Amino acid sequence: MKVFSTQDREFYICTNYKVMYSSLMHDKNFILINNKDFFVQNLLKKIGLSKKPFYLLFRDPIRKLESFYANKIVLADSFSKWEHCQEIFFEYLGISKDTSDSEKIIAFKSMTYEKFIELLPSVFLRDMHLTPQTYAMTVELEKINMSIQIAYDDIFDIGNHERMDNLEKLVNVIFEHKNRTNYSSTTYRYTSEMKRIVNEVYKDDIALYNKIKTIN
Repeated sequence: MKVFSTQDREFYICTNYKVMYSSLMHDKNFILINNKDFFVQNLLKKIGLSKKPFYLLFRDPIRKLESFYANKIVLADSFSKWEHCQEIFFEYLGISKDTSDSEKIIAFKSMTYEKFIELLPSVFLRDMHLTPQTYAMTVELEKINMSIQIAYDDIFDIGNHERMDNLEKLVNVIFEHKNRTNYSSTTYRYTSEMKRIVNEVYKDDIALYNKIKTIN
């Protein structure tokens, strides 16, 4: 989970990688908030000493997954350096950090979407790009090994333009980089086994998305 706010800290927007994270990082209206500060804000809100709203940005978990594959796997040769979210696949592709870039690219290009889904149960907890978005329902302070449930005031589907326009009005900030989730034209086919894996790994994400996607 990543948390953003403005300089006056009048509200907090939580998100995940592949869910407008890059857009907010490059938006001069927003600053990144560390987990300790957000943890404190949650405590203050729970005991009634703060009424600052918390908003969660959410994305269709299937589209998020497909976007990761299209960007980090298919387009692996477009990166100047290998990212951790790619390195977690090395051992399953028979490569290592010492393997030449050309061989790594060949290995990634050979990974079909079906193979990617097959590997999900082994890798999804190893990088924040793949962890379930619903993990953002709690905030943890590792130093004291304590986590608390986040009382979100609202959850916004970033694929719903009307809802995102409403969020801009709520926070009185116009998002500079409106990454409106441009989907790839590629249509991914799912076998029954692929569906089973995705539904198992992202069960809670799918349930929450189905709940919020009809909200206008």
